[in-house]
Amino acid sequence: MRPHGRLLRSIPVFLLAISSALMMGGCQGGADGVRVELSTQQASWRRELDTLRAQQTSLRERFGRQRPAVTAAIGPSGQAVAARLQAALDGAAQSVVDLESQARQAAEQVETALATGAEQGRHALDGARERVNPQVAALSSDVTALIAEVDNFGKLEPVRTTQNETGVRR
Repeated sequence: MRPHGRLLRSIPVFLLAISSALMMGGCQGGADGVRVELSTQQASWRRELDTLRAQQTSLRERFGRQRPAVTAAIGPSGQAVAARLQAALDGAAQSVVDLESQARQAAEQVETALATGAEQGRHALDGARERVNPQVAALSSDVTALIAEVDNFGKLEPVRTTQNETGVRR
């Protein structure tokens, strides 16, 4: 009967070992799950920012081609509009760079948080989404507005006021 006694005493130790292994595996699976979500989110941000960068680059090139003729035709008021539009295009380009940096920092923050646990990693990822997603959406909206402004810039034409002054009409 003695061998059975050893067996009975080893069962709780065995069960404890299995349960610990399962919990460790579950925690690891949780961290891996957060890493998969982070990777998916980063890929989404990268695609969106690549699209915004391409749109912004195309706008800058188009604006650069039409700027000399439009400002020459309109004069000082066209130059002021062109300068403002150039600043907005430069700002959009910088915003893409800033958002790329934030996305990289988010990944580092999530990994740091995961070192303390899957729940902390998930919380860090959710926080990153709450910070970055609205900014990406706002930049997308800004780029859409810039598309319309660049389109309209090419339609600027000089007009004569009643006092024979030159103004700008769209």
